[in-house]
Amino acid sequence: MRIALVFSLLIALVAVIFAFENPDPVNVEFLTLRSQEVPLALVIIVSLLTGVLVGALFSVPSRIRSRSRIKKLEKQITDSGSTPHETVVKKGSAAPPPASSGGAHETSRLAAETQQMASEAQHRAAGSKRSSDNE
Repeated sequence: MRIALVFSLLIALVAVIFAFENPDPVNVEFLTLRSQEVPLALVIIVSLLTGVLVGALFSVPSRIRSRSRIKKLEKQITDSGSTPHETVVKKGSAAPPPASSGGAHETSRLAAETQQMASEAQHRAAGSKRSSDNE
């Protein structure tokens, strides 16, 4: 927030300096509209502000969708009664489960499964090696 304020003040300062250095009058014509002599700085600053306004208007739908999605997800989390981490894990991500769900017993079970899988892989490798030696 402070960065945006500093940046805005910097742009305003540059605009003021620009206005003092470009007081030359110009005639502006747009379609059928014609103006009397207007300072060049005013024309450029009005053009800049018009561009900022158009850019802000085009970003509104995206901001509304983002805020709506955030509110929907926050409501989903509060309705489920779980923490955001638990919600992500339930959705099937690769994140590990919370530390309190299993402890040492879970670790032992996973270690046993890993050893069994390694043993089966060694038996398969040995079997395929024997069959290739026999050929």
